Amino acid sequence: MKKELLFIIGSLRRGGAERVTSILTRELISRGWKVHLLMWGLNAEVDYPVSPKTDIINISDIKAPFFLPNRVRYRFPRLVSRIRKVIRQIEPDAVISIMFDSCYIAHSAMTRDILRKTKHITSERNDPKILNKIQLFQAKKAYGASSACVFQTERAMRFFSPDIQAHSVVIPNPVTVNITAADKKTPRIVSVGRLEDQKNHRLLIDAFSYVHRLHPEYRLDIYGRGPLQSTLQEQINSLGLQDAVTLCGEVPDIHEKISDAEIFAMSSDYEGMSNALIEAMIMGLACISTDTAGSDEIISDGKNGLIVPVGDRKALTDAMLKLIENKELAERFGLEAKKCADKFSVKKIIDQWEELLLQVITERGIDRNE
Repeated sequence: MKKELLFIIGSLRRGGAERVTSILTRELISRGWKVHLLMWGLNAEVDYPVSPKTDIINISDIKAPFFLPNRVRYRFPRLVSRIRKVIRQIEPDAVISIMFDSCYIAHSAMTRDILRKTKHITSERNDPKILNKIQLFQAKKAYGASSACVFQTERAMRFFSPDIQAHSVVIPNPVTVNITAADKKTPRIVSVGRLEDQKNHRLLIDAFSYVHRLHPEYRLDIYGRGPLQSTLQEQINSLGLQDAVTLCGEVPDIHEKISDAEIFAMSSDYEGMSNALIEAMIMGLACISTDTAGSDEIISDGKNGLIVPVGDRKALTDAMLKLIENKELAERFGLEAKKCADKFSVKKIIDQWEELLLQVITERGIDRNE
């Protein structure tokens, strides 16, 4: 065993899966693994720190034939061919593909001669319920044929058949937070996430408008950037909330920025597992989340936070009011939330990944009781 790995991902641009990949590669290198990182997305960028020992292979220059749009499906044959060539040259112990598109591309690249030398570990990083019929068919092929499949949540794993579950494991995201919630709170609610449809900030802003009528001293600060910036600002303006709701953009010191908030709220329609929610809980903020994959595995509703139905404006409004009007409850939720920190420690998560790698590469099989 060479202890050599090839990670395949679209890019390391800002995102939860990308951040986790940067942590995984750095930590595995520090433990003696040789790591290659192949990025295939158009205009692939590296926004997260990587080890200088990482061999970065960027094939984002691959285009679709000149008469076709540059979408994944039109670039697919060329991507498969290039990745197949890279795998044959490197001959890693394992290929680890991150997110659905990468998993299916890697699966298609791994011919029988490659599979005799190299294992394929797929890693689904989002809620598979968002896949359309074609994507779901492709996901089942890739995950079913892999040596192991890594999910972030039990809910995501249970979405697939028992055959796939039999060689699957649940490994959550590694999270490190060095700042705790401030003792002195300010009357504000915060949220962190890309300004995209998935995060449903429209719902959060709408719910907050009702909160603001009863508690005008409170404000809502949303951190993140994305294509819905102007749309959300228009909503804020139309509700007359210009002085109460701020789109704060993306900031490097996010934990410091949110540490004095009374409440962290997540209004997503779906998630793989939200790093932002985990980080807020580890900090000790009182948290509210919609009932997405992963939220029910870290929030015990009514004990260390509140879970509300996806898309339910009234329930989200009521949850915010409940914590605003019951400071002792909010404080208790924050204290209880901190207790989840150990589950997501970098060392514990990397230990799980390394154990899985050794089981797969040495063909010991997956022991899901470990």
